[in-house]
Amino acid sequence: MNSYRQRKSNFRPKSTVYERRLPTTTKDFYDLAMNYCSRRETSRAKMYAYLFRKAKGPARVMDEERRLVVEPAIQDALNQLERQKVIDDERYAGILVRDYQRRAKGQRYIALKLKEKGLESQKDSNKPDADEELERALQVVEKSLLKTRFKKIESPFELRQKLTQKLLASGFDLTLSKKAVSLKLG
Repeated sequence: MNSYRQRKSNFRPKSTVYERRLPTTTKDFYDLAMNYCSRRETSRAKMYAYLFRKAKGPARVMDEERRLVVEPAIQDALNQLERQKVIDDERYAGILVRDYQRRAKGQRYIALKLKEKGLESQKDSNKPDADEELERALQVVEKSLLKTRFKKIESPFELRQKLTQKLLASGFDLTLSKKAVSLKLG
């Protein structure tokens, strides 16, 4: 009796190399992008990086001849997705800003993350007003004061300093951080 592994190894000839077909046409890239967008929202820059990575395949470097074929196909697919409003950088930036605000992050942190994702132009359009920013900073201070790490601090000066550092690490402005800490601690 042959074992399963022996039968399976006999099934495929060893001389044949199975290769995955790399995308080259606009339709190939469009289909890849639609599959990606069906799972999550994305920006044009992020989608370009994804499609380019798929075009390279397992190779680390793409030869110039293939690049000349692939680049226009990717751009055409991205333009088609933007026309159909599948990819919208402003909408994606709004989603990210709301998510970071919900997680009590400051404006500096949000601006940095938008820049990392290639959305620098949208950071001004989704800017919250100063009252919302102060409210989020106060929430961070309240939440921090409930933690035992901050309850153990005896010195009021050290407590102010630690809370201000926490707000700065969350991306809040220095003046806003000091104001929020002084409002909460009195």
